Amino acid sequence: MKSQLIFSKNFYTNIVSSLVPENNKYEPAKAVILSHPSFFDKPISDLVNDANFKKCQEELLSIIDGVFNFVRDNYSKITPPLSKNRVNEIECCFNQLRKNISDTSVDFFSKHKTVVYGAGKEMFHELESLVKTEGIQLQKRLNAVSLIVPQIATCSGGMLTALQDAIGSLKLSSAGVRGAAHPQPAGLSGILSP
Repeated sequence: MKSQLIFSKNFYTNIVSSLVPENNKYEPAKAVILSHPSFFDKPISDLVNDANFKKCQEELLSIIDGVFNFVRDNYSKITPPLSKNRVNEIECCFNQLRKNISDTSVDFFSKHKTVVYGAGKEMFHELESLVKTEGIQLQKRLNAVSLIVPQIATCSGGMLTALQDAIGSLKLSSAGVRGAAHPQPAGLSGILSP
């Protein structure tokens, strides 16, 4: 006898968003995302000269600080707590990422800068929102951030992979397989709905 999976329309309901408090959600229409194809394969100066670059960069750095501040403020509240050495490693990695983003005299992300300021920034928005979600166990939120180190400061590909893993892990722990299996990417609500 042959089996066949059948998914009802309700399977695709985005239940993850209901777990994130409204005050933690960023509004895609207000966030500056720089991923325009015209920046691909261009020097960093072209991106820096864009009218929205400074705001986009400031938002990204603020989010990165917010994620690290979450670790700094909560690492001792779990049993066993994260070691001070681990917190220092996380801080060093986040500081390196900040430097890679801040120092536009070095085109660290080269051809992938639009990925960092586009999809990467959106993923950081989502990660920040999820680590502030009290409906997810504190241990899991801290582990998710701890596990993205050192990949986030190595290269854009490593950063995106680490962020995807952390976000997927947090969604899975908060909403189960159903919530993690069909997430709505930030800014695309309604596009993936059946």
